[in-house]
Amino acid sequence: MLKHAGARHVLVRIERQADGLTVQITDDGTRGRAQPYGHGLTGLRERVHLFGGEFEAGARPVRGFRVMARLPL
Repeated sequence: MLKHAGARHVLVRIERQADGLTVQITDDGTRGRAQPYGHGLTGLRERVHLFGGEFEAGARPVRGFRVMARLPL
């Protein structure tokens, strides 16, 4: 995320639930227009769905970008 967004801060949150694992990454980037697609994001989305998980990626309401994956255990 730092590579593409020009972010100064990145927050990585990993949570384990009884039935899965959630990984969420947010940044405060302002450069360019954040898009919810791209070669890296497409590959991540495909892999998460392959294992029956959920995937979201997109611009945050004010600024920055968020990527979230939920994987079943």
